[in-house]
Amino acid sequence: MQLASVVSERFGFKVPGVYVRMSEAGLLAVARSAPAKAAKSTRRSDAEPPAPKGKKLYSRARALAACDLAWLSAEEIVARVERSMPTPGQRASSRASRWGSAFVFVPFAESRAGDEWGWAPSLGEPGAVEPPVMFRPLGVREPARSGVRPLRFGALETEDARIVAPTFATFLFRLTLESLAECPHDPSEMDLAERVAMLRGSARAVLDFLPAELSARLDRVLDLPVRKVMVRTLRERGGKFFRASETTHLSLVGTEWAARIVREELEDPRIDQPLRVDG
Repeated sequence: MQLASVVSERFGFKVPGVYVRMSEAGLLAVARSAPAKAAKSTRRSDAEPPAPKGKKLYSRARALAACDLAWLSAEEIVARVERSMPTPGQRASSRASRWGSAFVFVPFAESRAGDEWGWAPSLGEPGAVEPPVMFRPLGVREPARSGVRPLRFGALETEDARIVAPTFATFLFRLTLESLAECPHDPSEMDLAERVAMLRGSARAVLDFLPAELSARLDRVLDLPVRKVMVRTLRERGGKFFRASETTHLSLVGTEWAARIVREELEDPRIDQPLRVDG
């Protein structure tokens, strides 16, 4: 059964048109086999998850390529939906059962660690054109009941499930802007020129699918020069400091500026707020 049919029949909402058009344009690519000759020269960026066994790595431009995010194929999405909604007598997947049978979540992407992004119709508001996009970490068992932690930019690294965008288009805008603020770079995986081209290319891939104002804002950011930022972590021992680690990332804008723009443009008080359940 096709993804659109499953989503419509099971959950009563349409797959967002932006997602459909990008998928048809090949911008939501998944890992696929590559010619044997090209396999040796294929390099993997930090932001791309390892390919499944027997598969080669990404061989074409895709949206959000600079993020730790892998798009799920329509077949995989349908399979996960089926596992989360078993027939009578069957047992739901462990992750789905932790959220309760009434909670609806349709994943469309995942991180290398197995965290998921997806549509959450159960969290939608009356009259909304499409359900919000939710981030669900692998280890999260249920929405937080107490002990809410302070929020900060980069909340995707926390252990709390959260609404990260009110629509799929604003989800693309947010993650693209955040990648332009801080894109990991490891020269052993990809040289600098390739990494910069990948960063700019994956950002430009989403421009035509965003609302005009968001597209124009991202386009202006892409005209800025790329900075190479090195972060060294020091450890103190006996009154002396020693280098503990060193990381490098690329940046076109500051993370604080990106965080402010996300708050201004998304204009949704639910964004990044820890989810709660009654009881």
